[in-house]
Amino acid sequence: MILGALASALAPGVVDAVNKWVDHKFPDVEETKRKELAAELQVQLAQLQVNANAAQHPSMFVAGARSFILWVCGCGIAAICLLFVIDAFDIAFMPIDSDAVDRGQDFILSLAIPLLGLGSMRTYEKIKGVARHNLGR
Repeated sequence: MILGALASALAPGVVDAVNKWVDHKFPDVEETKRKELAAELQVQLAQLQVNANAAQHPSMFVAGARSFILWVCGCGIAAICLLFVIDAFDIAFMPIDSDAVDRGQDFILSLAIPLLGLGSMRTYEKIKGVARHNLGR
């Protein structure tokens, strides 16, 4: 009788401990994917908010410079892709210097990738609440 009462009193605690250990050692893959996607979505939403706030800023150096550089990089990447297609299918009316295209690609990507990285760092600062709010004022 005493052992039965002791076992029934300890059983919920033991079961909970075993469940926590199993959850820790064998995490649910679907739940992990859901959490990762939720975190990624939160970062993307924060970036959209940063972009919207920057576009409404009264200073052209804040509202215009970033978008201008992004458009230049986007057009440059599109032009390089077009040149690669023209060169690959040999449909140009004149020969295309592949080395010049490679140098152009390196230049554009060396500008675009750090710019995107800075945007990500700014988003991270906004999420953490440590971003400055007096830019351009």
